[in-house]
Amino acid sequence: QVSSRMRQFGLNCDIRDIFKYTTVARLSAHLETKVSEAAINTDQGVLTGDFDLLPIQHWFVGKVNSGLFSAPDHWNQSFLVKVPELDLDRLTSIIEDLVSYHDAFRLKYIREDGLLLEKQVYQSSIAIPAIQALDVSIHGESEIHEVLTSWQSGFDLEVGPLFQVGYLHGYQDGSARLYFALHHMLVDGVSWRILSEDVKLLYSGGTLPDKGSSYRQWVSSVQGYVDQYPEELSYWEAELKELPTHDLEVEGMGSSVSYLELDKPLTNALLQEVSEAYHTEVNDLLLTALAYALKDLNGRDTQGITLEGHGREPIDSSIDHSRTLGWFTTMFPVKLEVRDTLQESIRFIKESLRSIPNKGIGFGSFAVANDTGYTFEDLPPISFNYLGQFGTGESVEDWQLVPEYSGIQVSSSNADHNLININGGVSNGRFGFSIASKLGEEATKDLGANLRRHLATIIAHCKEHLEESGSSHTPSDFKSVRISQSLLDKLQ
Repeated sequence: QVSSRMRQFGLNCDIRDIFKYTTVARLSAHLETKVSEAAINTDQGVLTGDFDLLPIQHWFVGKVNSGLFSAPDHWNQSFLVKVPELDLDRLTSIIEDLVSYHDAFRLKYIREDGLLLEKQVYQSSIAIPAIQALDVSIHGESEIHEVLTSWQSGFDLEVGPLFQVGYLHGYQDGSARLYFALHHMLVDGVSWRILSEDVKLLYSGGTLPDKGSSYRQWVSSVQGYVDQYPEELSYWEAELKELPTHDLEVEGMGSSVSYLELDKPLTNALLQEVSEAYHTEVNDLLLTALAYALKDLNGRDTQGITLEGHGREPIDSSIDHSRTLGWFTTMFPVKLEVRDTLQESIRFIKESLRSIPNKGIGFGSFAVANDTGYTFEDLPPISFNYLGQFGTGESVEDWQLVPEYSGIQVSSSNADHNLININGGVSNGRFGFSIASKLGEEATKDLGANLRRHLATIIAHCKEHLEESGSSHTPSDFKSVRISQSLLDKLQ
């Protein structure tokens, strides 16, 4: 967000600049002297025509054409934004502006002989669906859930439009909800923030900035990845060979779901305090806890999982996709390994994650290439995705995403090959995670409880480490020198 807004003021500030020059003074000095890099490629105006798919979209099309997703039109993302009471006529006009500005709203897909083609099409114009309205004060919870599901159950990939906007009112506190449902081929979690911010800006009388790089341009950039990083293929092939089998006992094909959360003090410690202990990111600690929780299930020190990432990596300096709607998600294999002590486990998993080239964005490019020895089907059936923070305070303010039910997003007819799906994020000052698994109700509940327990233990360990030894480093903290952990320990 910072990088995007600074670009709007003509400052060529990359995300990597913010992390390298970590004070306002240093960043300012750097930008004053920075030699202009390649100009940002943008697609202005209303885009039209067909173009290729991103690897994650290839994955979806493959699932559809193999018959695993028998209801591909109902594979959505939906969310609710807390808003003050809004004028529907004004909101309708704003949605029209958004559809013109964000070309993803106008995407459709092509079927031939019953199969989805690996193409997507920008339409020049579409019939914008009318905003649906619902007074929640006169409906029960189950009725509201049914309505929100019905609003997103009629999409057609071949025809479009593939989105629906709704307005919910009648809440006791006088607030309302803005509802968005879009087919997943159009958006990802980062897109939710972009949409909610744009509606707020337009409703307050502001104007949207010039468009950045288009999804089409990003697809084109990613298509060149295999040729740009050919040596990476051997990394992914070796990584897949080293992954152990999961050794998990499956109970039927249906999923059991467990939801747990950390209290606010633990969440605050995870986000704000304990990262200094080993200079970790949130995912380092979450995945360490997951490694221990999975060990409780199968007794193994080593686990293979599929990690999902936001996918908007800075691999092309000519692309600015910070305000681009689209499905950018990446999926790639990760090996988690528990060591003799908790300290060693945290360090080892952190270093393992840092060794992944370009945060995993290349795995999908090689997976869909014709001459590669692996595909997406080789990914481990345990998926983990940390979605980040939604809202910054303990209470949800207006124009923030709310963690409320927004209808059934994915039809039960779409078979998921994963045995475990874990999604986590922070909302209302609490970290929460949902676990959907085919291990049965008891094992799913135990996995959630153990994940929470190990995460609390890791947070406590990091606090104790800070108090007793202070902050410490691992080799990946030093980009310009090769150094071992044992030598670092002596220096520290």
